[in-house]
Amino acid sequence: MRPGPPVPLTTFVGRRRELQTVRRYLAGTRFLTLVGPGGCGKTRLAIELARMTAKADVAWVDLAPLRRGEDVQHEVARGLGVAEPDRMAEIVAKRDHRTLLLLDNCEHVLDAAAELAVRFLSASSRTRLLATSREPLDVEGELVWRVPSLSLPDALFPCEPMRCSRADAVKLFIDRAQLAHPGFVLDRTSCPHVVATCRAVDGIPLAIELAAARLRHTSIAELAARLDDLLALLVGTRRGGDPRHRALRAALDWSHALLDQQEQAVFRRLAVFAGGFRITAAEAICGTDVGPPDILDHVANLADKSLIVPPAEGERYRLLEPIREYALERLRASDEEESAIERCATYLVDLIATEIPDPMGMGSGPGLSRIAEEFTNLRAILPWLIRERTADAVRVLARFAQNHLGLTPTHVSVVSGWLGQALDAYPTRDATRVEGLLGQLQVLTQFPDKHGLTRRVADEALEIALELGDRSLEARALSRSAFVAVWEDPTRAMREYDEAVPMLREGHLGALALALAGRAVIRQRAGDSRGAEADIAEGLRAWERHAGATSVVRINTLQAAADVAFQAGDLARAEERLREAIDAACEAGGGSGPVIVALIGPFDFLAHLGALRGDSERALLLAGCAERLRDETGIWPRPWFSLADRHWLTDLDTRLGKRARTVRAEGRRLTVAQAVSYALTDERPGSLSTRELGVTELVAEGLTDKEIAARLAISERTAESHVQRIRDKLGFQSRAQIARWAAEHAPSIR
Repeated sequence: MRPGPPVPLTTFVGRRRELQTVRRYLAGTRFLTLVGPGGCGKTRLAIELARMTAKADVAWVDLAPLRRGEDVQHEVARGLGVAEPDRMAEIVAKRDHRTLLLLDNCEHVLDAAAELAVRFLSASSRTRLLATSREPLDVEGELVWRVPSLSLPDALFPCEPMRCSRADAVKLFIDRAQLAHPGFVLDRTSCPHVVATCRAVDGIPLAIELAAARLRHTSIAELAARLDDLLALLVGTRRGGDPRHRALRAALDWSHALLDQQEQAVFRRLAVFAGGFRITAAEAICGTDVGPPDILDHVANLADKSLIVPPAEGERYRLLEPIREYALERLRASDEEESAIERCATYLVDLIATEIPDPMGMGSGPGLSRIAEEFTNLRAILPWLIRERTADAVRVLARFAQNHLGLTPTHVSVVSGWLGQALDAYPTRDATRVEGLLGQLQVLTQFPDKHGLTRRVADEALEIALELGDRSLEARALSRSAFVAVWEDPTRAMREYDEAVPMLREGHLGALALALAGRAVIRQRAGDSRGAEADIAEGLRAWERHAGATSVVRINTLQAAADVAFQAGDLARAEERLREAIDAACEAGGGSGPVIVALIGPFDFLAHLGALRGDSERALLLAGCAERLRDETGIWPRPWFSLADRHWLTDLDTRLGKRARTVRAEGRRLTVAQAVSYALTDERPGSLSTRELGVTELVAEGLTDKEIAARLAISERTAESHVQRIRDKLGFQSRAQIARWAAEHAPSIR
């Protein structure tokens, strides 16, 4: 009797879309290979797929126990129930029924498995092959599908049990946790720990199962507290089963043993990249004894062997976190860690200096996006950089801080903390320290409750700049000191702006634009409308000459322009400037969505304008969204004068009561994309039709407009129109955003 697929001892969880996709591929090809790292769920997905395959005799052959390629033929013959291995392809071809041959775990006998696959495919069109492997078999006719990690909760949304439980990684954790601890439930207390665990293991199913099994003897909070040592944590205790699946390290040992020496060297050195890497970075870190052309080949080979995740879009490769920790262990054992970190530090310091050449200047969109994507890598090496190259640490962190709008809110607070440590370790009163202090000011001014510290930092920066006699440093220090004084001492702020502006006109255009914006607001408040308008106009010209259309300098200038217009009584002009600021915030994101921190002020201001126009619903919706962004980021950007008084919101709350609370709550639930669309168009975020909801699911499956048209029996033009209307209604720019939205709202869609 031929062995069919093994009967799993646990339930199959999630993977609904993946299963649909793979079933479609298997129906349309004769040879499909599921590829992915150890523990990603290849075998389980293949078994489920085989179980659902109708009208075919399924023969399952596990190649994992084999140690020699010559044994593959005999093992497959046994699996097919054929007595003559040399003729098994021809014998199977003569059978009355279709055959699906499932070859599991091919990676260590690739040549033999590939040769056998060609024999079967050439013998009969009635035979189909389904293989699992850590790398493709690389034969003609093979369709390779990379098995992804399980979906994780969207980090942009609050950690709520109902929302998070829709993610496949969390579903699997809950299912396996309840086997280990039947009383386990996902609630507001356990949810953050479960999500943190699933994120730490990058959604790898085996790692999730091993982590969940730990709940037999420990609490979820204790488990989450030990995530800094994943490989020691992810060791199973159950008897039976594949030994490679009793510990994540065993699965990775298996993959590592299949690498040659140079591949092993490149693999372990890439562990320094906690946040992914481009090929140029890999060449900088790994190229001591491996040439650049070879590194490109080695990275491609490591991606083929499922040890590196290739770019889905863009240019960045990455290692799943458990795999990176394994590579880091290998790096430490090789005595190469120090040199690899040093090369990584040099690469990042040089890159940031190139993208933002002005030590205290503002970068442009592409440059900001480029350095922002390296933030996680920088964060990983900061302890070493502060200890070994303190001045470089101050300079790099100062550049990040000066361009804080290009970072996520979490990054802003992290930069501030690390920059404080770097400054503590660098007491020298020189230009580097001033650069660091001014960077610290750029971040501290986002937190009004830190005014005392902010004032002290501003005073020290100005004092050192005057000691050094450096006009450039003095001008910038004066400008930042003035900004700190705007709210508490406008007279001092005006005096310092007046001193700084002539010096900044000598060439520091980004800083000039910001100084003029601040001075314009003070002038308007003092009744000098003509002077305020002149400053705004000069500031916008300085911005245009400084950084082009994507500079984040423009965001602050436009918000100041809105305040000037508001104080002058021109509400329409103020609203126009705020919409321009929102557009600038979207552009500054470099294609990855708007800069969140830069939206808070415009949303608040537009809400105020809505209240003044009598549009209480618009006012409350936008106020609710701004509140959520402040709560989630922990950042309360200092408002200009016109926003300091929020009595209008209190009045609406008092007058409308429960209705006001309901609408504000609705505003808090808006996605950033929806809020941006609403702020720019006045059109309330629309709901999707039943057909449009169906289209979002097909987009999430990865279907093109042409494939959607075929699935729904509509024209391709109609499919394109559906997708465009979905983008417009949801305020999205890409299909990837639609797919994420569909995953988040899956239960309500179905």
